[in-house]
Amino acid sequence: MGILHSQQLWATHPRYLNDTGEFNAAFNYVFGENSKLKGALLKQFKNYYFRSQVSQSARSLLDFAPSIEDEKFIEGQVDDLISQVHKNMREDTFVTSFTNFEGIDSNTHWLSYAHNITGYCIVFDKNELIKIDLDGVDYQFENVEYGETPDGILEKVVAIIHDDLVLINEMSKLSEDKDGNFDDQLALRRAKAIMKINNLLGIYKQASYRNELEVRLLISKLDSVKNNNHIIQKNDLSTFPDLQFRTSSNGTFIPYQPVPINLNAIKKIIVRSDSHIESKVKSTEMLLRKFDVEAIVEQSTATLRTTL
Repeated sequence: MGILHSQQLWATHPRYLNDTGEFNAAFNYVFGENSKLKGALLKQFKNYYFRSQVSQSARSLLDFAPSIEDEKFIEGQVDDLISQVHKNMREDTFVTSFTNFEGIDSNTHWLSYAHNITGYCIVFDKNELIKIDLDGVDYQFENVEYGETPDGILEKVVAIIHDDLVLINEMSKLSEDKDGNFDDQLALRRAKAIMKINNLLGIYKQASYRNELEVRLLISKLDSVKNNNHIIQKNDLSTFPDLQFRTSSNGTFIPYQPVPINLNAIKKIIVRSDSHIESKVKSTEMLLRKFDVEAIVEQSTATLRTTL
């Protein structure tokens, strides 16, 4: 009912999902004190530097090794990028969860998400669900990445930051100083890289939950981009809903982002019940007609029983 009336979904910050350990595990693994992130980045950059020297036909193997000046510069850039991601991680990304097509109307689906194994499953067409065209608002659907540890997430974060490091190095070849004060385009690129990393940390889950077949909608907001403390891009988000808060059962304020949706993306409603099922199907059809939503309403085929 709430989705139909508001024409919105709620996307929650991943730190405040039902299992807060998911986000914290990925975040601490990638950015914690014992993280492999910095070592992996420096290793990859040296490999890049070696290849670039070969392509320039350097005369001596000694030329293939980064100079002390270069190593200090790159290490400083790595530390700076990690610091920026750490600071921006707490605000930018919000998620809402779905089950992919293979998981719809399965026994696992109803056992995991339905009170007393009864309720309603809304089937959306994800290609029609979100229609947002605003600078500063990014959305994407991603399959949850399951694993015993977030090594896959770490590898992707390393790749994103490494691409940024390569760009910095290429630009530094054209600059006499290497203090990292490059043009605004680099600052814009870095802001987008941080958003990508934010999203990655929001899709990790322990391998034991793999049978949930979860897909997450990731919403990222960026109201402005700064370079050297000067705003170089200001995005108008006045038409996008403001951040809201609800209260959890233990009194915690939970931040969530309302996300406007297209109700015509609702393609099917699956009704799960062992009693009055015909009446529930008919009343659901009436409800959809009230909101001019043309969708199939059908009874669940799951084999679970709620009564003896």
